[in-house]
Amino acid sequence: STYKTVMARHTIETEQWRIEELTDELSGDQLLALGLSAVRLGELDLAQQVADHMAERLEESPNGSLEIAQLEVAALTKLMASHDASGSTAMQMQQEGMAMLDKAVELTNEGPLPRGAATPLKPAHELAGEAYLMAGDAEKATAIYEETLLRMPNRPHSLLGAARAYDKLDRQGKAAEMYTALLALWNDDSLPAVQEAKKYLSYN
Repeated sequence: STYKTVMARHTIETEQWRIEELTDELSGDQLLALGLSAVRLGELDLAQQVADHMAERLEESPNGSLEIAQLEVAALTKLMASHDASGSTAMQMQQEGMAMLDKAVELTNEGPLPRGAATPLKPAHELAGEAYLMAGDAEKATAIYEETLLRMPNRPHSLLGAARAYDKLDRQGKAAEMYTALLALWNDDSLPAVQEAKKYLSYN
């Protein structure tokens, strides 16, 4: 229902992560919100259960948006779990997680351009950009953010990620451009992203 989607979008967009019971009644949007929440809150067993549940639902009824969302949850779960592994095992888990995100981006590119809200609610490009930036590959992150901002201009989280990626590459002009664009959309000083942008742009 629309209400379920609105609530799931709120969780994902505000990053106010919350856990709820995993049931068959949850919509695809709610499963994505729950999966991302579980990963961000360190509940990796639950996150894997959500990814498995999404995979089972896909077997019963294939759905392009749910397939991308399932890859997102499975990838993040794998990447987060790799932090508890070591050596070649950790490296293999990281490679598998990044490969899933690359696949999600590929599937997104094969689909239609978004009209209105993101489908799934967390764009694959945005999530991949965040993951590559966290992995220290700002070059790759920048390329992905540029791509997602062409697909969905003015997405605050994409602008924020792009600004951070450009900053890592010492491209201060482009970073400032992204932070400025972010402040045109968000101006609530209680938001960490707004504080970050203003600090970067030397606002008082």
